[in-house]
Amino acid sequence: MATLKSFTCGIICISGCNFISQTERNEEIIQQKITLEDVKEKDQDSKDSGSDNNADKCVTSTKNHILASCCSDSGKYLALSDDIKQLYLYKFDAEWKIINRRPVPRRCTSLTFTSDEKYVLLSDKTGDAYRFCIDDETHAGELLLGHLSMVLDIVVARNDEFVVTCDRDEKIRVSCYPNSYNVHSYCLKHTEYVASIIYIKDHDLLVSGGGDGKVIIWNFNGEALCEVECKTAEESFLTDSPMAEESDSYPVKKCVYNNKLNLICVCFYNSTRVHVYKLNVTDGVIGCDLCDVILVNKEPWDICCDSCQNLNVLQPVEGETIVVYNLVCQNDTVKAVKAKSETSDPWVIALENLNKDWMFFQASEDLPSMYQGLTKQKIDQNMKDYMEKKQIRLSGQKIPQPPPKKVKQR
Repeated sequence: MATLKSFTCGIICISGCNFISQTERNEEIIQQKITLEDVKEKDQDSKDSGSDNNADKCVTSTKNHILASCCSDSGKYLALSDDIKQLYLYKFDAEWKIINRRPVPRRCTSLTFTSDEKYVLLSDKTGDAYRFCIDDETHAGELLLGHLSMVLDIVVARNDEFVVTCDRDEKIRVSCYPNSYNVHSYCLKHTEYVASIIYIKDHDLLVSGGGDGKVIIWNFNGEALCEVECKTAEESFLTDSPMAEESDSYPVKKCVYNNKLNLICVCFYNSTRVHVYKLNVTDGVIGCDLCDVILVNKEPWDICCDSCQNLNVLQPVEGETIVVYNLVCQNDTVKAVKAKSETSDPWVIALENLNKDWMFFQASEDLPSMYQGLTKQKIDQNMKDYMEKKQIRLSGQKIPQPPPKKVKQR
């Protein structure tokens, strides 16, 4: 799956084992394309071993792809982790340059940087979270915490006071950092996996989105301050409109936040819509109102808000892979207006040129979605019968026996 990342100087688009960085410097748009294969040539100072050689061979394989990525708040560092369990750290100084590469214990699901930018935190598919020192390449990684199921997202909050993780089993855990064995609180209200969590620094709040189709706003004591059922919100917003899909809920795929306009943007699995919510904080009362619904051609790969107050939607459509929406304030609300391709804005023009490079995005076209692995299987009839009999046994009653079968006499 291709992804988009925004940082202070520009935007990064990731697909397969490659990424393209687009930055603006001196009123000029500069694009830089990097592939993980380049690391093999630039990693000459590291000591090669038999396993390293095998890993290098895998890096050049077209089957390898980037699983998770993250930019630091300052835009100085970029972390990537791929399918062959390698962690790559890049530093930005006019252009991105690799500073180190190291192995990780398991395949990664999410990455984040600490506020002081000394460590990068990594969560994996087995439910563990590690931290790696950015400057010390020999640092093998320190185990911070563990869940009993797959960790899907990880963030740090309150200037590295807490590390917040969410998992496939509906749980959000707020742990102290770096002594993460001390659990500060749990946020328990989702009924399906929690796919995405973000920290809103301006209001000291957490926002989560789950497979139950809900977006919930929390405080750090585990209290749900506001809850939005996305499908219900859309039905109320789009009155007398056939746009609402015939499904039980909209399983949330990702949430992003625009801090200048106080907007929460949400995309979903198995859906072509993107919701734009306005966060309202008045005298301690939290509200979250649906402002706009965006319809795109196919289920989005990813969404991100950039520094130009744009919402960028990444979708698997040739020629229109990156779609830019201007977030415009209108009569105490916000609307997402699609940017015109004939615009003179050099930033939008550069993104339009990137849309022409379909070969770059094709590496992500056939990758399987995580959704099937996140949803819980419905209980079958055999298991249902077993559970009913188990309850009867526990209550001390006798299980009724079926009548004996009649045997035909020959």
